[in-house]
Amino acid sequence: MLLDRPRLVRGDRLWAFTFGGWDDPVPRPTGRLTVLTPPTSVLALAHGFVPELRGARSAFRGWG
Repeated sequence: MLLDRPRLVRGDRLWAFTFGGWDDPVPRPTGRLTVLTPPTSVLALAHGFVPELRGARSAFRGWG
């Protein structure tokens, strides 16, 4: 269980926010996670909505 800070789920990794971009990727755990995302947004994601992350390629350190 990760309790260090909120993280973004992207693919098979969880990314921590920094003002320099998304950093400190860790493997995505299996099972259920506690989320901060509002329930309506979780439902949209579960039904196929794919958010666009502005500048994503340059914002993710170590993401190839």
